[in-house]
Amino acid sequence: MATTYQEISKHLDTLGLKYDVKEDKWIRVGFQTKSYRDTDGDEGIGIVIVLEENGEFIKFFTPMAFKYKDGPHREAIFQTCLVISLRTKGAQFEYDPNDGEIRMILEFPLEDNDLTANQLQRCIHLLVGIAENYYEVMMKAINDGEAATLETDTQSRAAAIAQLEALLARMKADAGVEGDGETSGGTDLGIDL
Repeated sequence: MATTYQEISKHLDTLGLKYDVKEDKWIRVGFQTKSYRDTDGDEGIGIVIVLEENGEFIKFFTPMAFKYKDGPHREAIFQTCLVISLRTKGAQFEYDPNDGEIRMILEFPLEDNDLTANQLQRCIHLLVGIAENYYEVMMKAINDGEAATLETDTQSRAAAIAQLEALLARMKADAGVEGDGETSGGTDLGIDL
């Protein structure tokens, strides 16, 4: 069964997303971003959806998400791409040495299965989320040669956990909760740290 561009268009309509179709060659969906900037400095990212093998194989990719043609930071950029791929589900990076294009890609076989609206939405949100969440990390690699490592990723996760714990402590204090998770009225909040 696989899928078709018409079927993907129906799913995009159901999801309320705007898109362009190029003569059964690809579909492009664009999104406004907060952190991510494209190579022109605009706050937005495009995702192209391409079917191959008679609709039995699907690709989602972000053309020219980043650009780095020549220079001393290639190793840092490639390491950062690999660390991001390790830390995220499904996404990979591709590099074109001819023009310096770096793009994120998610691809998988459908074979004889239909693509669902939920799968489509998850793939799109995954790529947008990676662009938003890892933009600064990629730009440090591109501009400064600062490669992401698992240690720096762990440090940022530890900082995020510390911020959440501080927020939870403030919320408990505002609610009159004592250190053991019970309110002054004796009701357990059911929060385990």
